[in-house]
Amino acid sequence: MSRRPPQRAHPVRRKDTMPSLRSLLLLALLFRGGAGASPAVPASDKPATRPAAPQFDSLSRGIEEARKRGSCRIFVFLDAKECGDCDRMNSLIIPARIFKDVVEDKVVVRVDVNSEEGARLGEAYGISSAPAWIVMTPDGVLSWLHKGMTPQAAWLELLSVSEDRWNLYQKMLAEETANPTDGKRAFENARETFRRHGDAQAEKGFRRLVGDPSTPLPIREQSLAYLATIEMNGKRLDEAREHLETLLKIGQDPALRERAELRLVEVEIGKNDAAAAKRLLDQFVKAHPDSAKETIGDLERIILILSERPATEGEKR
Repeated sequence: MSRRPPQRAHPVRRKDTMPSLRSLLLLALLFRGGAGASPAVPASDKPATRPAAPQFDSLSRGIEEARKRGSCRIFVFLDAKECGDCDRMNSLIIPARIFKDVVEDKVVVRVDVNSEEGARLGEAYGISSAPAWIVMTPDGVLSWLHKGMTPQAAWLELLSVSEDRWNLYQKMLAEETANPTDGKRAFENARETFRRHGDAQAEKGFRRLVGDPSTPLPIREQSLAYLATIEMNGKRLDEAREHLETLLKIGQDPALRERAELRLVEVEIGKNDAAAAKRLLDQFVKAHPDSAKETIGDLERIILILSERPATEGEKR
């Protein structure tokens, strides 16, 4: 998924789409045996002394502690050994009063970007190098994400603004709790939670909207599309197919319907069925000859790669 530039004042936002075609292409290449190395973190010849603010050197321990405190948020320093930029940034950040005020009610954790936990965070939030900073719930819902060297004043301002936005998000959730029949609010909250990487929490909201007969059709259509996205992200391809087919049966939004048709192609690509993917894509091109030409070209290349890969032993049998 594409990410916002690192110096925006709000958390990294996910686009409301399936995994990118670039990701699917990389997946197809992997089936042919190709693999790429993870970006290395540049080392500094003369690292500064590392500040001692983090309370834990393990995200799992930080999550456990946050839950003990009543599910408070976690502030993660994502850095690396001998990372001069990390040390320089942290030496500017940690002594600041704003920083101390913000982390007062949070569990503070340091994670090495090259560790197993660091790799998982990098994959989840699109981080390839240090330094980076994450504010998140124990369940992984993002409050803030920032990457790279930034002037101290700008960094602290972005952190402060992110706290204001988080408080507004919490107010929105409280309004939904007070008025659970407000479908529009429930949808907006589920969408915002999804954009903050809270797939599991967002899925519950979208499922309620899809299953509620009183949900207006435009909201139900969009909820089905989001559910399919979440299921694709979780490699639950049969569930995604079911929701996309339902969207095509009941949906009236032409743009959503076209995207659903293309996502069904992506489902078959995810299932490594090049023939089924090509059949669906040919049907789409016939029905919509002037639509999504760039996307169609990308899908055609991916399907070609899949069709040319050697069959596995299981497929031969």
